[in-house]
Amino acid sequence: DSTLLTTFTNMIESVEAANALLTPTSAAFVIRANVAKLARTRDLGSGTGPLMTRNTLAGYNTIVSQGTSPNSAVFADWSQLLLVEFGQLEVGVDPYGVNGALHKAGLIGVRCWWTTDAILLNPKSFCVTGALN
Repeated sequence: DSTLLTTFTNMIESVEAANALLTPTSAAFVIRANVAKLARTRDLGSGTGPLMTRNTLAGYNTIVSQGTSPNSAVFADWSQLLLVEFGQLEVGVDPYGVNGALHKAGLIGVRCWWTTDAILLNPKSFCVTGALN
């Protein structure tokens, strides 16, 4: 499908035009499962095959994650993302749950807290689009 291909191509070109693809080997797409399904089933045209093969889209690695908005895609030079951790991972165990519901069901609740912050070293290294369908 040319519309989907054009969208992905425009994302790459917007990062390249800003001279923000500083580490090409760190560049990758992050897309939702429904977008990956579209990309795997839509043909490039003339029977040349699907847009996405072997988790590669337009020659870049592609990560499928439910951590993005529905019908969206992110293309980025991920070397330009700094993740800062404030403290260690805290794990709490709750053997009872609300009103003892977990205990009655023979379950144990586990909660984790991780305090972090993400800093974009070069915001132009990131391109986000939505409404892919």
